[in-house]
Amino acid sequence: MPITDLLFAPVFFMMVADNPAAKACAARKKSNSAIEIVFDNKPTRYDFSKNVKQLTSMGKTQSVSWSKKNDFKRRGATVHTNGLTNGKISYRIQSELSARPASPLSKTMCPHVRKVQVVITHESTIYVASKHKKGACEYKEIWEHEHKHQRVNEAAAKGLADTLKRDMPEVISYAEGQSISTRSGDVAMKKLGDFMEDAIKFYSDKAIKEMSHNNDAIDTPAEYRRSAEACGHRSAF
Repeated sequence: MPITDLLFAPVFFMMVADNPAAKACAARKKSNSAIEIVFDNKPTRYDFSKNVKQLTSMGKTQSVSWSKKNDFKRRGATVHTNGLTNGKISYRIQSELSARPASPLSKTMCPHVRKVQVVITHESTIYVASKHKKGACEYKEIWEHEHKHQRVNEAAAKGLADTLKRDMPEVISYAEGQSISTRSGDVAMKKLGDFMEDAIKFYSDKAIKEMSHNNDAIDTPAEYRRSAEACGHRSAF
């Protein structure tokens, strides 16, 4: 079942208090789940081989969205991309699941997460247009600006890992309670595995949305105006 909002979890826990199957499954649970959350922060990659035209093409989707948001097109100007940061948050789940009857003669199967490992990976690639040489004012401004994006991306990924470390015990208890089956142990484990995938995706989507919002806060007309004027250029904003 897809998760829409884990804030409903406390409501579920109140409901299972009067659920005989959930009570029986809770009584059969012999041990807590072994949980490991890993934050894999890859070294930042750098690419100085692309020209402005290539970077503008690579960042076209973001540039169009930014131009509309800031009413830039109406002023008759074109966005040229001199620097770009591609950030990525991904995750990988490995789990060991089991299922047992709620009682020796029961058809109710209780699923259990024996162990789960979730690896959260952050990757960022920073591009600086090839025309900008190291040591030049423009190069320094682009470098500093793009590293602001890199830090935002890294913080979002680390925040996701930290949140999962905090919330996974409750998520697992909730998922186990939602995945009880009267059909078979395999069905119960399938439901549990699917629920775990949905839960991690829910958290990941939220982190990516936060990352996008914080990156938008960096790319402001005021920031680009400051950067241009710092190098003695007339700003288009």
